[in-house]
Amino acid sequence: MSYTLQAFIAKTGVFPSPIPDGLHQVQLPQDMALIPLDTNQRLKLDIEFCPLTDGGATELTAPLRALASKLSQNGHIAYIEAEIFGGTGIQASQQFSHGKAITTIAIEINAINVALKSLGVSQAHASDEFDAIGLGIHRDTDQWIKGHSQKNT
Repeated sequence: MSYTLQAFIAKTGVFPSPIPDGLHQVQLPQDMALIPLDTNQRLKLDIEFCPLTDGGATELTAPLRALASKLSQNGHIAYIEAEIFGGTGIQASQQFSHGKAITTIAIEINAINVALKSLGVSQAHASDEFDAIGLGIHRDTDQWIKGHSQKNT
């Protein structure tokens, strides 16, 4: 069974209000907010599907960098990607703050947990930070939009 995630994540209140470009925001445990980049939003914003984990890119595309800049104007956020198939997979992340990248891109098995720790997520009683905030609830980014999000336009 496969798993994919492509999104931005931050503490609640860091993303601008209203959320730009008709994006959706999902509230997560530990006062975290997720902006999933579902198929419709990616097409609308000319954003490739998982360019780091699927496309082999070593830097974010111009549309992703521009969106990260907008979304990080108020503080620390992370862009995250994950692709898992048949038990093996890869993750990627890059962190931004006040419109600028503050880390290089990480493409490794634990890239999302590293980013989540820097955002203040605690492992608590879960196996890791990823599980602690429920990022495994849905197996595909598009599923995060259905029934969980609030559209801010």
